Amino acid sequence: MRVQRGIHLSVIYFFCYGAFQAYCGLLVYKAVSCFLLWLYFYLSFNYVFPETLGSVIELLDTLICMDKANTALAKAYSESLALTLFSFEQAERPAQSAWIQACSKITKKDSLLFLDHKGLHWQSLRPKPYCIHVDFASPQLDYRRQKGGGLGQLIAKAMALKPNRTPRVFDATAGLGTDAFVLASLGCRVQMAERNPIVRVLLEDGLLRAKQPALPALDSESDREFQAIVARMELCSHEGQDFLESENFGVIELLYLDPMFPHREKTALVKKEMQALQYLVGSDADGVDLLERALPALASPVHSLERVVVKRPRVAPLLSSIRPQHQYEGKRNRYDIYLHFKNSLL
Repeated sequence: MRVQRGIHLSVIYFFCYGAFQAYCGLLVYKAVSCFLLWLYFYLSFNYVFPETLGSVIELLDTLICMDKANTALAKAYSESLALTLFSFEQAERPAQSAWIQACSKITKKDSLLFLDHKGLHWQSLRPKPYCIHVDFASPQLDYRRQKGGGLGQLIAKAMALKPNRTPRVFDATAGLGTDAFVLASLGCRVQMAERNPIVRVLLEDGLLRAKQPALPALDSESDREFQAIVARMELCSHEGQDFLESENFGVIELLYLDPMFPHREKTALVKKEMQALQYLVGSDADGVDLLERALPALASPVHSLERVVVKRPRVAPLLSSIRPQHQYEGKRNRYDIYLHFKNSLL
């Protein structure tokens, strides 16, 4: 899709360039040419290619492999992100201060990836050390799965989930996959997309390990339930915008969006993981575009889409100028719900 955008942009540019060359005076022609050239490059880098491996290289350039059994997997991850693969002699991480010091000797960047027996991790070194790891079998998610409230949860109400119903959901901003896991635990068949290449590979690794059988932390009954949940989760090969234009989007019944919102509260009020994720991902510049591209499908006879749900902080403004038809509001979050498309602007 982005290649098509680039072609269209180039055609428009050269058409305008030729038109002004033919019909304008020399001075006006030079001025307009400079403006069009600037506009061409600006749109190219901000609209056609907003998320490339270049943004990855700015953050990190190294992947450390600490698990010899997964050397091939580490090599595949490093090649997909164009990172330098480094083998670490110790299988276990030392104490944090020693670990950060050792990592700082390996790379000059502010962060790196490392792979150990627990999976792939993103480690920030500066300004504050923090580690992000996708683990769907974590005690937190296990507690949420068993005692989170089931269909009484706000997210379940927003998505209109019912017993014995297994709708197809597309999570276009999957992040670390937490909400996708919750939706899958409630019976949904969830397809996920993530535009940030670092977060995507963390999510890919977490899902790969979750689908391996015989997790030691779970008993047999819980293990079978867990395996059924992760079997309903799939990380698609498309980015969100590309998926919306694919044939696969035609069977999606529910669309879920949770674009990153720049929190302005005091840092003590924001979870450390969210702070680190914001640093890693940045702002979701394509959140509005995803919403506005998806809404017409609500009125399309060739699509199965029934509702679009946008998760926002409770006090945040609407993602788009198009009004939602309904809202569910909790203590911290709000769900804006679009049931039909009539382009009702604020």
